[in-house]
Amino acid sequence: MSIRTPLRKWERPKKLMEVYPSGRPPFYPFPTVTNLVNAAFCPVAVFHELLHGVYQDVTALPSTNWRLFGAGELFQDFIALLKSLIAKGELYLTGIDTIRHEFFSFAKRIDDRTRDLLWDHYLEPWCRRKFEEIRKIKQGEQLFFEITASCAYVQFAHDGGTRTYPLLGVIDEIQIDNRKIIERTIKGKPEDNDPPNMKDYQVWLLWKILCSVNRSDYPEKWKNIDFSDFDLFVETPYRDFKVTKHNPEFDKYTHEAYAWIYDLTFDRRAEWEVYQHKRCAYAARRDECGLVGWCYRRKQPYPASRPEMRRVFKDMYRPLLWEQMWNYHLFQYKLVMLQLQALESIGLVSRGKIVSFSEGKFEVEVPADQADPMWARREVETRYMILPFGTFFVGKRIEATFKGRKGNRLIIEVPKQEIPTSETVLILPVKSDLPILETQPWYLTRWIQRDMFSLEYAGTKDPVRAGKDSIVQMLESLFGQKALRREGVEQS
Repeated sequence: MSIRTPLRKWERPKKLMEVYPSGRPPFYPFPTVTNLVNAAFCPVAVFHELLHGVYQDVTALPSTNWRLFGAGELFQDFIALLKSLIAKGELYLTGIDTIRHEFFSFAKRIDDRTRDLLWDHYLEPWCRRKFEEIRKIKQGEQLFFEITASCAYVQFAHDGGTRTYPLLGVIDEIQIDNRKIIERTIKGKPEDNDPPNMKDYQVWLLWKILCSVNRSDYPEKWKNIDFSDFDLFVETPYRDFKVTKHNPEFDKYTHEAYAWIYDLTFDRRAEWEVYQHKRCAYAARRDECGLVGWCYRRKQPYPASRPEMRRVFKDMYRPLLWEQMWNYHLFQYKLVMLQLQALESIGLVSRGKIVSFSEGKFEVEVPADQADPMWARREVETRYMILPFGTFFVGKRIEATFKGRKGNRLIIEVPKQEIPTSETVLILPVKSDLPILETQPWYLTRWIQRDMFSLEYAGTKDPVRAGKDSIVQMLESLFGQKALRREGVEQS
């Protein structure tokens, strides 16, 4: 990676209450841990992510086998289920067969071949080496999964001092009693002596967020916890790797990654620069990179108007990124820079009481004056996010939809109820305050970016087929010389 000059200051929004989104934002992005990992590994990766809507992690398993698409998520979800059941006293392990039975019940909606691959290649090796450890989990042990951490002022060392940046990420597992933070992956090999590429940096970034959040902003039960003392681990199916917390190289990666993110967000010249500093070439590809399939796609000769189409699209990608910054990044700034009362006053947050939770559905009591507008807005398919545990700085965030109403009590359904990490009593205190956030469909803008980028590669090398392909012909009409005309109606 090239040496980038660290920014003197990361500009945050100066106006949070009354903002009228338009054009280039007067603030910088609110990056995710994935953004930084991608930028630190290869600037082309974060270029694709920011401007082309490619929501892919360089540390993910390359999609060479479509049957294993999403395998990493299933791996994490099942381990969370397994440990949660043991901590709740609902499962007693007598052997590996007990875990296998639980997994096959968990994975009953997955096709048989994918389920067998996931068990044979990843879960069984993990279970065999971790069996004694998980069998010793005590009832009531404090285990937390998929915890979101967010802070507008994460501190990183620089020239004997510190510089601060905003950062958002999701932690696979926090073990409070054992004082561990774990990043879990299905990548890696039994003979590896080092963690998979960039995974040590990823868990370090997540730990830095936790350490930068003020203790007053932790969940109530965590206010006396010092996360600086926690050990960091990268866990693969075959090995556990302890990560060194004090690594100057990680700080260097971080400052350069933020510089790349800034440049790509606001400066078109950076698009040329990223390709001058890419990590691999066609003849020497890094096949372990989760983005390798996006970087080396073949451009077909038809449509012949492809250069003009790419020129037009190039002018559109960055404004689409700015639109995401107004809709999503500004929202993330508000969550950690405004008081809860201010968030409620501008209608971004509502608070309710969890009355009950069963079969993937919450019954939540909200203020009477908020029940009608919240219920009415469900018709526009607005997504909601609930926080059954923690705060906007450190907590469990779950996307949800409204499914029913009883007076001022709303029935809120959690998607993927077969993923039970949200069902453990450790992270769902009944009758507790429950923040409910209305979230705009910012992801649609990213989909537009991704679809446009995919369209740049659509086409064929066969001229006869190109003449009959409706997409190719439409592109030739829009961006080339082909006349666009309406077919006439045949006369009878």
